[in-house]
Formats: sequence, structure tokens, C-alpha cells
Amino acid sequence: MPGLLRESSSREPFEVEVYASRILTYFSDTNKNVISFGEFCEGKEHWETCRYFFASLHLAATDKVTIATIRKDDGTDLLLLTLLTKD
Repeated sequence: MPGLLRESSSREPFEVEVYASRILTYFSDTNKNVISFGEFCEGKEHWETCRYFFASLHLAATDKVTIATIRKDDGTDLLLLTLLTKD
């Protein structure tokens, strides 16, 4: 089995509810209602960031968060998640 396949098969299975729960926990742990997706994912592996992005979309689709972007002075966009409900 090639290295990349072996590496990906050793990761925990992707369960959107588990990753969504971790995002909601982050809101509670930081006592914030608005978080930066980039700040939340800081230090995480790229494959994990992809999973958290998908989980964020799931949370938005189930009306638990809203997703918005703002343009920073340097021209980059900041992705913000706003907590609507923890339920």
C-alpha cells in the first residue's frame, strides 16, 4: 500500500457529528459567540482542516452557526462562524 494511502487509512474515521461537536465545544471553551475558522484550525493538519470545514457547513445547514466572510486590510478574507444555538 502506498504511503499516502496507508497514512490516510490510519486516521480516525470521519464522522461529521464528531467534528461538529468539537467546533461547538470550542465556542463553549472560549466563551465566544463568534470565532475565526482560521484561528480554530490553527495548528491542525490540512486534512483535518478540510474535515472541520465540512463540519462547519453541516452546522450552518442545521442552523447552529452562520458563516460569513470579511475582507481584511491586506486583501485576505477572514471566515467567521457565529454561534446560533448549542442544541
